[in-house]
Amino acid sequence: MKQIRIITIAINSFSQRKLHFLKLQATRSWKLIQNIYICWNSIYLMFWHAYQLRNMINTWIEKFLTDAKIQAIQLKKNKWSLVLFIDNMLNSFYELTLIIFRIINVDIHLEFQMFDALFNHLNVIETIVRDNACTSQALILQACELAFNKLAKYYFKMKSKDELIYNLTMILNSTQKLNLYQD
Repeated sequence: MKQIRIITIAINSFSQRKLHFLKLQATRSWKLIQNIYICWNSIYLMFWHAYQLRNMINTWIEKFLTDAKIQAIQLKKNKWSLVLFIDNMLNSFYELTLIIFRIINVDIHLEFQMFDALFNHLNVIETIVRDNACTSQALILQACELAFNKLAKYYFKMKSKDELIYNLTMILNSTQKLNLYQD
């Protein structure tokens, strides 16, 4: 969603704008985070902060931008719902990344469990979206497909590299007890 990124840049690009935005927040002093396109954690954090600060963002836009600029970047209620949905979708990716960063020695069987959890998460989201028609259904399904393809790319790189070692590690993993190889 380019609009969130545009809003973040608009607010963060000048110190006066940033100061006005911080003054709108009565209880907190959060900055909007600008994402890095290749990192899902930064996208998640950008969306999370924007959604948490949506009322302040709308107030800031109405107070400090001209009518033409407001029309171009202001998010309506249905767009904020989409931001929340995408943010919830990326939350699992973010949480798993944090878990992996906390583990000093990541074993190959943990990598498979991570991929498995993320693939399952995307399948659940696709099912929910297909079962509940919404205005952004095509966009969300496209995002799921892109995420699935990106995960598959890394999964198959990992799997094809040391497939024998990988399979032996999974079989010998006592926490799984061959559950991953059952149909």
